[in-house]
Amino acid sequence: MAFSIGSVIVAREDWRGYLHSAVPRLLVSHEGRALVDWSPAGTVGVYASSRQYSGREHLARSERKLLTLETCQWLYTSAAFTMGSLNFVDDQHWSSTTLGWSEAGNFLGWYVNVQRPIVRTEIGYDSMDLVVDVVVAPSYEWHCKDEADFETAIGRGIFDEEQRSVIAPRSRARLPTHRATRRALRPGVDDVAPPGRLAGSKASPGLRHRAWTSRRRRSA
Repeated sequence: MAFSIGSVIVAREDWRGYLHSAVPRLLVSHEGRALVDWSPAGTVGVYASSRQYSGREHLARSERKLLTLETCQWLYTSAAFTMGSLNFVDDQHWSSTTLGWSEAGNFLGWYVNVQRPIVRTEIGYDSMDLVVDVVVAPSYEWHCKDEADFETAIGRGIFDEEQRSVIAPRSRARLPTHRATRRALRPGVDDVAPPGRLAGSKASPGLRHRAWTSRRRRSA
């Protein structure tokens, strides 16, 4: 499905045939299998949640999250983005890379979300978060997030061994030095800047994403 630059698309998460989340995004770039979109601070999305689900109120967040995936039973809640996020996805990658900025325009870092490769739809694209992520600060200090939850999900049969064989090397990749971390992160903060208001078919001059199309991305 072809979309024009500046149009609103919907990024959905689909879990076993059920809608798990839906977020509107502005399309910034769409070249080949790569897609770039932008969600300004204040963007409201809909998400699966067990926070108010009867019988789960006393459980830790990690257990509520796993039960949501295990049982396909949840409630929906809405929440607004607290930062602007520039999101890079690819229909052959098991991860997305998001760069975040505060409302004041300060760069907040990278978030590498391990997820299923995107599937294009008539309104945008579908994917699904696979629990484990890599968080990288502007200083290039980084850490893996929710690795224990991912291992628990494997043990409980929520994810299968095939998914584990694909995901584990990405989540456990070691970036031992500042320089290696910078090389591994594509796009870098020097390659892009947060877009302003998208008007017509052109993004504001503040967005530069040449690195995304001219260099092969390597994700953690």
